[in-house]
Amino acid sequence: MTNSYLKFLSRNKFYTAVEAVGLVISIAFVILIGNYVVGQYRVAYENPDHDRIYTACIGDGLSGGWWDKQAFEKIPEVECAARYNYNDMGAVKVFSGEDVLSPTLSSLDVELFDLFPYLELSQGSLEGFSSKDKCLVSESFAQRIAKDGESVVGKVLEGNVSFIGKEKRRYEIAGIVKDFSGTLLRPADMYINAAFDVDYTQSSPYTSVGSFVVFAKVIEGVSREDFHKKIEALWKENYSSWNIDKVNLYSLDECYFVQGSYLLSSSDRKMLNVLLSVVLLLLACAIFNYINLNTALSVKRAHEMATRRLLGASRKDIVLGCIDESVAFTLVCFLLALLLAVALVPSFNRVLSGMSGEWTYAIPASVGLSPGHLLSYLLSAVAIGAMAGAIPSMFASRYAPVDIVSGAFRRSGKMIFSKVFIVLQNTLAVFLLSMSLVMSAQMRHLSERPLHARSDGLFYLRSFFKDRAEAIPLIDRLEVIPSVGRVGRGHGLPGRFQMGTVLETQGGEKVEVRAILCDSTFFSLLDVEKVEDMHHPSEGSVWLSESLSKVLQLGDSTESYYARAFNFNLAQGRYIGGIYRDMPVTMGNSPFEGTESAILISENFVYAQGLLIEVLGDEKDAREQILSAYRDYCMSEKGTAEEPKGDYLHKFLEKDLSDLDSAMRLVRLFTFLSLLISILGLVAMGTYFSGESTRQIAIRKVFGSDVEKETARSVKSYATMVLVSCVVAIPVAVFVSGQYLRKFSYRIEGYWWMFVLSSAVMMAVAILSVIVQVLKAARSNPSIELKKD
Repeated sequence: MTNSYLKFLSRNKFYTAVEAVGLVISIAFVILIGNYVVGQYRVAYENPDHDRIYTACIGDGLSGGWWDKQAFEKIPEVECAARYNYNDMGAVKVFSGEDVLSPTLSSLDVELFDLFPYLELSQGSLEGFSSKDKCLVSESFAQRIAKDGESVVGKVLEGNVSFIGKEKRRYEIAGIVKDFSGTLLRPADMYINAAFDVDYTQSSPYTSVGSFVVFAKVIEGVSREDFHKKIEALWKENYSSWNIDKVNLYSLDECYFVQGSYLLSSSDRKMLNVLLSVVLLLLACAIFNYINLNTALSVKRAHEMATRRLLGASRKDIVLGCIDESVAFTLVCFLLALLLAVALVPSFNRVLSGMSGEWTYAIPASVGLSPGHLLSYLLSAVAIGAMAGAIPSMFASRYAPVDIVSGAFRRSGKMIFSKVFIVLQNTLAVFLLSMSLVMSAQMRHLSERPLHARSDGLFYLRSFFKDRAEAIPLIDRLEVIPSVGRVGRGHGLPGRFQMGTVLETQGGEKVEVRAILCDSTFFSLLDVEKVEDMHHPSEGSVWLSESLSKVLQLGDSTESYYARAFNFNLAQGRYIGGIYRDMPVTMGNSPFEGTESAILISENFVYAQGLLIEVLGDEKDAREQILSAYRDYCMSEKGTAEEPKGDYLHKFLEKDLSDLDSAMRLVRLFTFLSLLISILGLVAMGTYFSGESTRQIAIRKVFGSDVEKETARSVKSYATMVLVSCVVAIPVAVFVSGQYLRKFSYRIEGYWWMFVLSSAVMMAVAILSVIVQVLKAARSNPSIELKKD
């Protein structure tokens, strides 16, 4: 930077601060979000054959459970297929000598090592892994069980290492898998061969009794459309009884962005796009400020430019000199922004952990500092600086020295150019304020959503129970606690429906239904708001939500048919037990848009996910007693010190909203910063323009104008710019708000007033930002102001 430029910046501290603060904050978040988004897409495209590897499923998730690799291998174009499963629920127990461990577990086929390059062995051989009694462990897990630095290859582990079940087996460690992280596959401590997983025996050649994701790699040249048709044909041939005719096919790069999979790492493509869009708007606000203030302030350096031209500098020299100064200023801001971005990484990752939800394995954010990253930062800084400096320098340099000395430059259309940027900034501010109001209102709307069921005084204890007999010892322990009442066994909760099926109506319409599976005690504790009770026996009763009952149009001839369509975990529906008020299927956004849901009541279903416990006394004391009883149960029944997972139902629901609100808070933070930068820019430009208008006001006052007229004239000019901005911004905000709200099944209505409010707020901000300076200029002494020129 030249000495004259540094002196100029020091004389205009307020404008310099507005430029610098805007650039530093916006660039810091662009670096942070940019690195995060690039990192997410790097996971999606981590495999060089991502466009040749597919997985197929029904519905919108990747939960698996219906398709075995044999189905893929039946298609000639499939080069290789492999199953994959993952479990971190603590259901796995391993005995290593006297130590009892709870490793995370992957059940997979050997072929998966051919599909994913980061699955590598540091010791041992895959040949041994092809035996029933062999396993693999990760490097980090090997270090945990190694004694005195010895190799663990050949060491024997014993215990319940299947996902669900009681069979104890011995496994000899055949090899060690290199540690990996930040990938589509979730890193596990222990790997067993899916071909010998006792809990996933095949009930037919094409069905997996469990939740596998099956990957298939096709030979080169096979089109996605042709492969999809063959998958659908195979589905119809072998699964026609499922009453589903749609099969989704996902390429490997798409799997990372499919919601609803608890087996794989995942991310939300829409949220990434929203974050990236908002942070780019933040950068745009800062750049607008920079360009606008630079252009407006160029008059303050007009005489310096004139002197340079008189001393022989060409127009090109002036332009390049101004661009150099702008680039230097931007580089300094970029360096400060990089330091700020690095400092913000821990806080940003804490927000991300809140966004990740229960099943998502979040890939953390980081700021790349490799030579490649630093080069990209440098090029970005130069590009922004050159762009921000080019427009004002070219504008100022086109005038001859005589124009600047005579004041023609001051009276030129430069003010019009700056007003265009003010309109653009106001447009962004109105749009961002409107979106912030809509997002906040939607979150408040979700938090006030009626549950139509009981939520207070219910503790949900998560644990896998293969059948009722397995749960009874724990239920008996819980029921003797004075502060505990009834205990029910079930799968799913209000706001967390985790099962589903598809029904076909008499008219041939297919309806996707979410369901809860539970015993009669569990159902009684939920205390759903009943609309109609059919008074059938509880065993095999299916209760329908109001919306589902309306879609099905129940009649005497169809009740039994629809009831028997519900068949989960060996529980069979027999009767339509009644109708209840619609409950939320999820508390936040979900791919499932409807409220069609059902509750199947049975005493003898298998694979329950948890217990619903009625708490009669103090919640804090009861919680400790429940968790203590669970630990005692694990020690006596399983021989392990398993850490319990559970909380009160209302806490679960609050957490679901908190997870969603964490993401929205991040968006609202960037929106607020963008708005703040825009307002600072408007205040700075208002201050500048009022100062520039002092001479014109003085002349008009000589010819009879007064303070009121001059104030009204200036306010009207600014108000006109805001109105133009609103005309442009509001239609865009209405469209984007509609797209944003579409992702919520329960959303606000009649929110038009928010756009009116945002316009009114920005009108008030614009007027207040100039009125003080305008009043000061209008009250100035004309003779003193005219003498200054």
